[in-house]
Amino acid sequence: MLEDAEKFCELAEKEPDLRQAAEKAWLCVRKATEAYFYATDPKADLRKLEEGIGLTGMFWEHYKKDPEFSRLRVRNELGEWGWYKFAEDVLHGDCFYEGVCRPEFEEPVRKGAREYVRAIRRILKV
Repeated sequence: MLEDAEKFCELAEKEPDLRQAAEKAWLCVRKATEAYFYATDPKADLRKLEEGIGLTGMFWEHYKKDPEFSRLRVRNELGEWGWYKFAEDVLHGDCFYEGVCRPEFEEPVRKGAREYVRAIRRILKV
């Protein structure tokens, strides 16, 4: 699953259109987050995770109990966000769906998603 995340990161970095790159960055972050859940929560309802149901809820549960995971944050003029929520709300929601892609999204899209995957790898020691 982390390999899938890496592929989406690569696509995001190469995509010239920021709106399309933001969606690929979101998928990169989502896949890395799923990999984290698969590796760290043996009680996770994997069927729901595979269907994309409850991922945000699982994110918040892990965010509260895993200090390393909760440190995966992005800071910018919009405030401080957990990386997953930033990718879901801002990159996926605002930029891709709403078409509101601000220039300051460039770095999180082009570099930040890859850093998130690296951080997940460090946490999982893979």
